[in-house]
Amino acid sequence: MNVNRYVFASLAAFAFVFAFDFLLHGTFLHSIYQETQHLWRPEGETNMAMMVGSELLFSLMFTCMYSRYGVGQNLKEGGRFGLCVGLIFAAVTLGTYCYMPIPFVLTASWMIGDLLRCSGAGVVAALIYKK
Repeated sequence: MNVNRYVFASLAAFAFVFAFDFLLHGTFLHSIYQETQHLWRPEGETNMAMMVGSELLFSLMFTCMYSRYGVGQNLKEGGRFGLCVGLIFAAVTLGTYCYMPIPFVLTASWMIGDLLRCSGAGVVAALIYKK
């Protein structure tokens, strides 16, 4: 593993994931979160440091897996790898609908977000982590 490329690709993937999640959850899904406000922590109780840590850990592990298993390590393979990882996340997200009283449109939005976030992270990793 090329450590310099790994670190740079991880940081780039993190920047993409952070921006994507901000747009998805902070902008596009904001009204749905307002409608289901009784299900979420009050704004003062959210832990942004833990959220950022979660996104950083995701980016580090995603890039680590991509550096080992990304077949051709080009943009197409990066997107394909990300899509496969996104499908795993989407399957888990679908399970949340079974036990959380949330509208299905929110679950579907999260699933689509999983696919787009992971595919985008794959493309970003492929742009930087070239052989």
